Amino acid sequence: MTIPDPTYITADEVKAQTLLDGLGDLNPEDIAKLIRIAEDDIDAHVGPQERHPDNTIDRVFPRVYDLDEDGNTEIPYLVSVATLRQVEWLYSNWWDTRTNSLLPMKHDIESFRIGGDGSYGETRSRKGEVSSDNTLAPQARVKLKDFVSRTAAIGVTDPDKVPRAT
Repeated sequence: MTIPDPTYITADEVKAQTLLDGLGDLNPEDIAKLIRIAEDDIDAHVGPQERHPDNTIDRVFPRVYDLDEDGNTEIPYLVSVATLRQVEWLYSNWWDTRTNSLLPMKHDIESFRIGGDGSYGETRSRKGEVSSDNTLAPQARVKLKDFVSRTAAIGVTDPDKVPRAT
């Protein structure tokens, strides 16, 4: 697998910025694995963006807007912070069980019921469906809210080509 460059945050930056002792103690290769997963989660959440034409990496960032005065591409600060928060969330919720569990997902609870006999039931938001929101740390989602793509593909069906209902 090819590791894209530039990454949204480096292993050294994670070590310097995290407040989680265990995460800071990981070797750089393991932190890089968490960063790659976090970047994929962020890309899924943010959605398609206008890419810089000279950039061929398979990542959302840097976008066409992420050029400095000298023409160099830079990852937006809030994207780097969101990546750090996502790496911390992955480390806290999954790293210890990574050898025998899937990546973590958060399912928001819409309502819950506690019966008189102590039984418990809950209804999950969005009917428990998996979306990019389910795989993204809440703190990362807040940082990325202004980056989320506002465009969507439009599907058009030609009414003359649709078969008649029988």
